[in-house]
Amino acid sequence: PRHALAEASAELRRLVAQRTQESINPCNRGSWHGFLPLDADKAARQGLGPSTLALLRKLGALPALVSRCGWGRPLVLPPAVQLGFYPGGSGARYSPHLDRNPGEVGLKREITFLLYLNVDWDTDRHGGCLRLHPPDRASGAPVDVAPLGGGIV
Repeated sequence: PRHALAEASAELRRLVAQRTQESINPCNRGSWHGFLPLDADKAARQGLGPSTLALLRKLGALPALVSRCGWGRPLVLPPAVQLGFYPGGSGARYSPHLDRNPGEVGLKREITFLLYLNVDWDTDRHGGCLRLHPPDRASGAPVDVAPLGGGIV
């Protein structure tokens, strides 16, 4: 529900000020990042509220959902999720990149989920669309995905 999303969003904004650090990665200058445990007990001990805990539980359920949709092998969750904050109108951005490069050794990441928590976001004013490029850039135009609160990409 919208009120739970707004509550979790407000709580996570407070956490950005307390538990995150500004990125020094050239790919995402101007953004802030931290981590939240997916384990409900650990998250509760950190003082997270009921809406944020419910959100973390839902994120933790995503691998089972993906498996039911036909993913060919078991997925394992990391112990924590990354919290990224890109202040609107600040010029913060994430440069084009691959989350997993072909031939990369030792990287276990297979799927990346983005969950947008920004309630009442104005893309025209703040920007922030995710631009997805086809694997072969000559094969088609990029697709822009608006960062709508509650949306998962």
